[in-house]
Amino acid sequence: MGYFMFSQQVTDGLGTWATHYREARPFPHVVIDDFFSEDAAERLLSEFPPFDEELARGDMGKVGPKAVNKKMRAISPFYNQFCDFLVSRDFIGAIEKITGIDDLISLPDETGGTHESRSGATLAPHIDYNYFGENPPLHRRLNVLFYLNKEWDSAWGGNLELHSNPRDWSQNQTVSNAPLFNRCIIMETSERSWHGYDPIQIPPALGTSRKSISIYLFSRSRPASEQAPRHATFYVQPPLPEKFRAGLTLAPEHERELRGCIAKRDNWINFYQNEVLKHSGRAEKQQQKAAWLMDKVAEARECLERNDAAGAAKVLDGISLARAERHASGGLSGKLKAIARKLRSSN
Repeated sequence: MGYFMFSQQVTDGLGTWATHYREARPFPHVVIDDFFSEDAAERLLSEFPPFDEELARGDMGKVGPKAVNKKMRAISPFYNQFCDFLVSRDFIGAIEKITGIDDLISLPDETGGTHESRSGATLAPHIDYNYFGENPPLHRRLNVLFYLNKEWDSAWGGNLELHSNPRDWSQNQTVSNAPLFNRCIIMETSERSWHGYDPIQIPPALGTSRKSISIYLFSRSRPASEQAPRHATFYVQPPLPEKFRAGLTLAPEHERELRGCIAKRDNWINFYQNEVLKHSGRAEKQQQKAAWLMDKVAEARECLERNDAAGAAKVLDGISLARAERHASGGLSGKLKAIARKLRSSN
């Protein structure tokens, strides 16, 4: 891990960065330049994976201008060392001191990855999914973003924009940060951490792209006031560009732009409708499983009331208590456990 030394200003300024993080608006975050040693940052850039179209399929399933490689350990031996660093106490301890969040968990093998965005890429304002995994799920707490772009011009777009409330554009306040080389942005992940980046338009002759590495940190608990029901990523589409106002004479390029805006919104409406159908189907299956388990509980209870332990055991045969805990309510799982205890005591 020798290469992955924080720069001196990071280690010397943990208290200062913590103050910046707490006091930042529109929500807690901090921007730290020259985050890693120069050698480490240079190698992360030189060994950054090439653009892979198979990794550039978006939420709609189409190949787009952004590729995400989630298998960082396989990129190179150096990236494998980098992943080791991301789970080390050196890294996690520093992030805990900056953010004031204890017991953080880093999962670079399962979440995050390298992100490469070409011209045309954009990321609508959104809040991220809030839980990861099962039994029990982990709370998503932080995004740690590393940028690897030399000589970046803010006029190209691609700036990380933090929003106060993109659902109300008339009142929305934003903070914009360019994705500069060896810059790290640590930001809260919550129900108010709206963020995205504006459209990228890089001069074709330059042949470059926007490169970053995203790391997500989790915890087993979080304050009750910050919790919300489990959800996926929520996006908000921007309003029409300012030029579309009364009096504008529509030219063919305006019509194409308007049709593109409408198509984007239609795609997202379609996406969320499919999500609703998917979750409705899951809910129906859960209800069927719960009803089946209730029937088994009733059968087993009747057997026990007749002192027929063998009959109860037969009814419960094939039912996995672990499966019951996953699919049934806590109360129902408890009933099955109670029946199992009675069976054991009767043998």
